[in-house]
Amino acid sequence: MRPWTRRAVSLCIGIALVALGAMIIAAFSGRKKSADASPGPTQPGGLSRAPKPRPAPQKLPQVLVHIKGTVFHLQVALTVRQQAQGLMYLRRLGAHAGMLFVFRPAHREIFWMKHTWIPLDVIFLNRHHRVVQTYRMKPHGNSHELYPSNVPIRYAIELNAGWVRKLNITRRDVIAIPRRALKLHRQAADGRHGREILTIPNAPARRGRGGPAK
Repeated sequence: MRPWTRRAVSLCIGIALVALGAMIIAAFSGRKKSADASPGPTQPGGLSRAPKPRPAPQKLPQVLVHIKGTVFHLQVALTVRQQAQGLMYLRRLGAHAGMLFVFRPAHREIFWMKHTWIPLDVIFLNRHHRVVQTYRMKPHGNSHELYPSNVPIRYAIELNAGWVRKLNITRRDVIAIPRRALKLHRQAADGRHGREILTIPNAPARRGRGGPAK
């Protein structure tokens, strides 16, 4: 083979090796980028693991309740599930908003502030709609910060902290509960408004919320 022919062959081999090296590097880089863009672990069956949904505040039927000349728009918590969540996860409560809890039969309750981000006043009422006890409850509570009723209660009202003092709500004050709230309660008991109505034995329960602790 002539010398110039040998040089040509060597040059072709060198170019081929360089091209092959470039292809290998490009393929490796593409695989790495694909791995970095992977959505992460998957569940059995190849489905991507969906992000856990953020808990949302409740939106329940409302009633108007007059307390010492001031009108409040209160959501009505009737079922076990509704009462267990109460005002949890709520970042802001309207100035005249709150929640009404209806218990049947009347029994002792224990409230706490688990997952509740705003301070609240709670007013406990007996079956005659008379105030028997009040608390100011701190936000971000835990299982060691409890607010028990000393006597059986039929209703509880949660408002923004400060209303009890502002309206000078004291024991033996009467707060009329609208008939609509009692009607909603009967509907829930019949299964038309919720899954199960709260029925508690004589032992006190613990509900979570700005509400009874569970």
